[in-house]
Amino acid sequence: EGALLTGTVSRVAVAGRVSFTDIGVSSSAPSGQTWRLTVTRSSLPPAVSANFTFTSSAETQMVLAPSFVPATNSCYAFAGTGAAACAAYRPQGVSALGSVVFGGVPFSQQPVLNFELKGRGLQLPEFGGINVSCALVDATSGDLVPGDPMIGTTTTEASGGRTHFTDIGVSLAGSNYKLRFDTPGATSVFGPTFSVTPGPPDTVSALVSPEAAPKSGAEFARQPSALVLDAGGNNVSVSVQVSARLQSGGVLGGNTAVRTVDGTAAFTDLSVDAPGSGYVVVFQVTDACCGVVREAETAPFDIVVGDPHALEETVAPAGAAGGAAFATQPAVRVLDASTMSNGA
Repeated sequence: EGALLTGTVSRVAVAGRVSFTDIGVSSSAPSGQTWRLTVTRSSLPPAVSANFTFTSSAETQMVLAPSFVPATNSCYAFAGTGAAACAAYRPQGVSALGSVVFGGVPFSQQPVLNFELKGRGLQLPEFGGINVSCALVDATSGDLVPGDPMIGTTTTEASGGRTHFTDIGVSLAGSNYKLRFDTPGATSVFGPTFSVTPGPPDTVSALVSPEAAPKSGAEFARQPSALVLDAGGNNVSVSVQVSARLQSGGVLGGNTAVRTVDGTAAFTDLSVDAPGSGYVVVFQVTDACCGVVREAETAPFDIVVGDPHALEETVAPAGAAGGAAFATQPAVRVLDASTMSNGA
């Protein structure tokens, strides 16, 4: 019955072909009946489609497959196997890493939603062609979590009576989260409550670089620091070691290995022993859990000659005679704090 169709039901043939673009079945059509589409043109026999069953959206519900449990792999995309070290990332009270959600890592098991007849539990294999979206909400209030806390493709199209997300996850560390799934004409569906914890190191960056021209042998007036983040951009919560070295030339003095506190590794007594230009400090973090190695560099800086620190005799006087100059005149070098000879 044409009155039960929506969209543009009359089209003009072009080059012997007619393409319909937006027709559908009206929500007022009786649900559960078998239908066929008939296309007609005067003087030509009608074209009839295969049978199909129409189900009203009012009788349709989305159901989240019970197999979905929010969790991520502990070493997603990494090759390491340090099980003992990985245990450090397990939040207190959690018995296994398999039930932990790490920030910025896709869920190890992605959510699947089925479309069923309300109250009957029958999947509708012919249901499709509509989009289903996923959002992160506060489990108590139901409000959207602000910002952009989701990763992956958060909208997917239903087909064959179901929709399957493939790469979604949550970047923002926090607690009391739920996933909410929405599609036009159906009641929202909520997943179980879960928390997101900062995961293993994924990036390291230079937070502070040394001043432009430190003096050789002297501790930098502005000590460098590094920031270590997980895959979601959260400061790592577990203390990890960050080492520092010079990219080339000279010797980096001081304590060159420190541990992070809330993701920040702050060095306190670094120095360079010799004057020169274009020095760069390289930070490196190696995570024992996942075997990941990341590096970052400070801005380049020059080292200048330090303040005079000591004198060193290079030539002793000799050939002295009363009232006459030494035959061999003495000479000394002026040294800075690095104990390198930087002038005479």
